[in-house]
Amino acid sequence: MPIPPDLAKQELHFAYFRAVVADAGATAAAPTPDIGIDFIVSGARIRNETEYAPTGLTFFCQLKSTTEWKIRGDDFVYEIKEVDAYNKLAELEKGLGILIVYALPQEGENPLSVDESRLQLRKCCYWYRVPRKPTLNTGSITIEIPRMQLFDRNAVAQLLELDRIDAYKSEGAE
Repeated sequence: MPIPPDLAKQELHFAYFRAVVADAGATAAAPTPDIGIDFIVSGARIRNETEYAPTGLTFFCQLKSTTEWKIRGDDFVYEIKEVDAYNKLAELEKGLGILIVYALPQEGENPLSVDESRLQLRKCCYWYRVPRKPTLNTGSITIEIPRMQLFDRNAVAQLLELDRIDAYKSEGAE
């Protein structure tokens, strides 16, 4: 008996996410116990010829996957039906709260294809930095993400750099 479709979508998203993070040379860890954050992404650096070390730069992620999305001009439009997940990112006292949405192909289209030369996940993930202001909505919230905010190796590097900038600003430096 196969797993339910929603669980399959979630697992595909986790695979996509982990592949991108690894390609960027970073690490991802799932907090335990579950505190409403799916993953914490951490930067890594080469320490010497045989060792790696953490950079101390991180961002916190909530992953969502959906077939219910729209493109409006230059934006990817997504309705978050679990406002609590959004607010947990908005309420972070420190660090970046990033929502990563996997825009799966529309219903009926298989998101995964495999042949001898590639493993391909169809459509893509977009990232959205959640502002530090929780929504007062109780049902859902719709966000617009610029389509140029694809979650790829460059995005991981950019988000880790944003954490560096935020930490620098919070230390009172100008």
